[in-house]
This record gives sequence, C-alpha cells and structure tokens, in this order.
Amino acid sequence: MTNSSPDSASAPPFFSVLIPAHDSRKWILRCLRSLKEQTCGDFEAVVVDDGSSDGTGELVEEFIRDSGDGRFSLVRSPGQGASAARNAGASNTQGRWLSFLDADDEFLPQKLERVRESIRRDPSLTMVAHTMWKVCPGQERRLWDNQRKYDPAKPLFPQLYVKGCLLGGCSCVVVRRDLFDRAGGFDPGLRSCQDYDLWLRLADIPETRLEFLGDPLTAYHVSPESISSRLFERHRQNLRITHRYYS
Repeated sequence: MTNSSPDSASAPPFFSVLIPAHDSRKWILRCLRSLKEQTCGDFEAVVVDDGSSDGTGELVEEFIRDSGDGRFSLVRSPGQGASAARNAGASNTQGRWLSFLDADDEFLPQKLERVRESIRRDPSLTMVAHTMWKVCPGQERRLWDNQRKYDPAKPLFPQLYVKGCLLGGCSCVVVRRDLFDRAGGFDPGLRSCQDYDLWLRLADIPETRLEFLGDPLTAYHVSPESISSRLFERHRQNLRITHRYYS
C-alpha cells in the first residue's frame, strides 16, 4: 500500500498523531520524517511545542512550510508538561483514533497501516499496542517485547497493574478517541508515567478491548535528556500511581 491522503475531503482522518515536544530540536525532524514515510497516509499530526527555548517550534514551522503537507500542524503550549501537551493535541485534532509519538521516537513505515488493518479486522477494538525497538546510543537496538506479559484471555487491568504489559512509553499504543475522552485524557499532575496511569483508567472501562501486535513498529530512542532516563522520578511517580489504584 502506498502513502495516500484521507479517504475523503470531508471525513475526519483515521488517525490523529499527537507529538509533545519540549526542547526537541535535535530529533524532531527524524520524528516528523518517520510520519512522512508511513504507508498509510490517512492521518493528521500535531506537534505541541511545550514551551521550548531551543527553536523547536520554529523548526517545525519550517518543516511544515517546506513540505507543503497539510496533514501537519503546530500548537504552542506554555510549558505545562507532556500530559497537558498531549491533551492539547487531542483538543486540536479530529481523528477517530489517537496515536501517540514522543518527539525523540520514530514510527517504522508500516506502523499506522498495520494498526488500521487490525482495527478494520475487529471493529470492537478500542486499543492497539505493539512491541518496539529500544535504541540506546552506542549500542545495538534490542527488542522491547511487552507482548510476552500479555494474555488476551485474561483481564487487562491486573496485567497492567502487576506485570506492566504496556510499560515503555506512549509511542507503542493507539487509543480510540471516545475512550480517551471518557477516561479523561492524561493527568497533568503527573510529570512522568502519565501513560501508565491512563492505561489503567482505560482498562477499568468495561468496553476496553486491546489487541497486541507482535511486530516492532516503533523505534524508542533513549537519551540522557529524555524523561525516561530520569529513573528516580519515574520510580517515584510509579509508586504514586500504584498507591492510587491499590485496593
């Protein structure tokens, strides 16, 4: 399948890709180019420049202008954190499904196509996840295989809460918009692990149905600047979320 525009001019795009970006000038073009290379073109993508001081927003504006691609847009946010940025991105898009992409990550070319195929095969799905490549500087990429922690025959919530079957960042999960809205979006009070908190709230909704794809469809880049590298803060927020849902 080749890159294509949305199915009709009047219909909302199938996917809205939400990209929070704070001081992400080093890698934002890699992120955006990975969307340009998608074999499914039925998407819109919004970069939410979350108070950057390194010219991230200006670089995104230049990319949009030079590419002439109307699927891309930029929203400015006053540095309120990734949760608020993703929520702002959702408020400024219309896609039926929300796909999350961190500014330092990249989608592999068939990411959106593979996810759309799964959704069309089973319209009852409300979440689709997949494995990913973990890329660390100076090391060979390795497979981050959370699928081994997930059993579709068992309830989702305990597999999230106990095994962390979706831990590893937002960029490997796609959520139906109406369920995202019903769950209340991301919690702006959490500075990290916001995705884990949202997945737990989604898992608590009876209609939630997840399919896990075994192929790696995202490259998850680890860098000293990324919030995923701030291990103490992540552990502290994980504990906060664990206590929130403990019963």
